[in-house]
Amino acid sequence: MNGPFSPKVMAAVLVVGLLAFVAFFVANAYDTGPREDLDGGAHAVSKSAVGYAGAVELLKAMGRPVLIARGPVRTSNAKSVLIVSVGSGSLEGVFDAPVVRDFPGRILVVLPKWDTAFDIRRIGWVRKAGLETVVLDDVLEMDPPAPMEEEVEAVEPEPQDRRAQFKARMDRLAKARRGEGEMSFALHRGEARHTLRLSRDEGILDDSAIQTGTIDRFRTFDRIPGWKPMVVDEQGRAVLIADEAQSRRFVLSDPDLINTQGLADLDNAKAFVYLMDNHLDRDASYVFDISMHGFSRSRSFMRQAFEPPFLAATLTALATILLMGWHGFVRFGRAREAGRAFALGKRALADNQADLIKMTGREHRMGSPYAGVVRDLAARAVGAPRDLSSDELDALMDRLGEGGRTSWPFSTLKRDLDLAKDPAELVKAAMSLSHWKSEMTRERQ
Repeated sequence: MNGPFSPKVMAAVLVVGLLAFVAFFVANAYDTGPREDLDGGAHAVSKSAVGYAGAVELLKAMGRPVLIARGPVRTSNAKSVLIVSVGSGSLEGVFDAPVVRDFPGRILVVLPKWDTAFDIRRIGWVRKAGLETVVLDDVLEMDPPAPMEEEVEAVEPEPQDRRAQFKARMDRLAKARRGEGEMSFALHRGEARHTLRLSRDEGILDDSAIQTGTIDRFRTFDRIPGWKPMVVDEQGRAVLIADEAQSRRFVLSDPDLINTQGLADLDNAKAFVYLMDNHLDRDASYVFDISMHGFSRSRSFMRQAFEPPFLAATLTALATILLMGWHGFVRFGRAREAGRAFALGKRALADNQADLIKMTGREHRMGSPYAGVVRDLAARAVGAPRDLSSDELDALMDRLGEGGRTSWPFSTLKRDLDLAKDPAELVKAAMSLSHWKSEMTRERQ
């Protein structure tokens, strides 16, 4: 009796379910979340005018190693360069952030400049909404970090301290807007080209210079105590500065030298490479951090399962599951129980005799006796006389098979059994003889 479900349909359901199961985990492992390149922010995966995706592509085209980091980078390469783009809300203590503090190479912080708004006509595009106010005191005045080996207990500030910190922050912001802070910017009005020169020790300018492209309201550093200028413009104002206490820390005044709208001008692209090669390292590898913009993500265990060196183990496990499923699908009935080590009864005697014949390699010698047994069974079924000799009985079987009753004469089948040279020929001849017996006795009618 057939079951209610077709075996082919059930097999297809199992295969589709397994593939969907694997596809779900693979897609979940490689899911990157929301599209970071469409938020229009000032970071390395943003393709907007203020984004740095163009700088990433430029460095890759020049053959420079580039990495987009979504968390702390574990590397011992002192020649690597970490480029951190920050927003106005993450300026305070940027050098004390774990992703920056633990980096062994040089660190370049790119300050924000433009306040933007989404362009509703084009996804991922932005429109200028004015200049963003940046409090340099929050960026450049850093307290020295506590020693790593000491345990520092975090103390929750009192509400009065919070109000005092907020008031001090607002005061610094108001001074920055008026240009009265201890550290401030100088803003060039309108769009113009500028000349950049390297600033050596003791304020000596390098003879080499490079012309930038057109930059809207180019911004430079004005008052920078504790920081030395590394690159200056034609007025001697600093564009790139380095920390005098820790020379591996750099700050760039104007992001239009590195963002997409700036690099659209070939001269700005040349100026960007000029800055990277002369004050960072010509052979450096570059790491663009986007965790400061909220795109931090730890390594996924499921993603590691589908990547070398764990990919081989994952494929082996999947193949094992498939083989186990196939074994359970094609197996008929329950598993055979283990029999006795030493069988008893007539079946055991027959099996032992068969094994003995097989060990001696004389299976093909059993054809003639088997033909005699089959002939006697057929003779009894058709009512042949019992007093006939073996040859007479063979001739009788041949006569009874004439006229289309059987496919082959009995004597021919008997001769094939006698001439069998190996078990394969013996089995083939025995099957033909069994078919002859069925035709003689009309067992298939």
